[in-house]
Amino acid sequence: MDGQAGMGPCLRRGDGLWEGRSDCLLDRRSSLDHGKSQDRTQRVTITLYGIPNCDTVKKARTWLDTRGIAYAFHDYKKQGADPARIAGWIAQAGVGKVVNKAGTTFRKLSPEDQAALEGEGAPEVLAANPSVIKRPIVEHPGGLLVGFKEPEWAAALA
Repeated sequence: MDGQAGMGPCLRRGDGLWEGRSDCLLDRRSSLDHGKSQDRTQRVTITLYGIPNCDTVKKARTWLDTRGIAYAFHDYKKQGADPARIAGWIAQAGVGKVVNKAGTTFRKLSPEDQAALEGEGAPEVLAANPSVIKRPIVEHPGGLLVGFKEPEWAAALA
């Protein structure tokens, strides 16, 4: 089995987990019944959106990995950012939480694009400039996490 359900990339990481689309299947070994190993397949229900070089994304991925929480990783640089999905994040969390105003990419935006981030044009500006999206963003069955705060993640995902 190549770990794919449908079309598109599902990549096996070095630790045996799969990353890619949110419908990737994971093969994992778990210890059950006094240390006996048993194969099982688990559907990924968490998608982490971000940029792999980002230190905060690295911390978040390490946090998930050390807890054995399966997730799909969506790399904005390789896979892009969908304006419709971004609009949903803004509706759920608010534009102030989704926009990363602390980075250099935000400061390099034109005054027109910066102004558009406060209005209806925000999803398109963010999709065109994914480094301006707060990282990471995690979609999970219980909702949305924006940024990485361990206590918030533990409450939502543990």
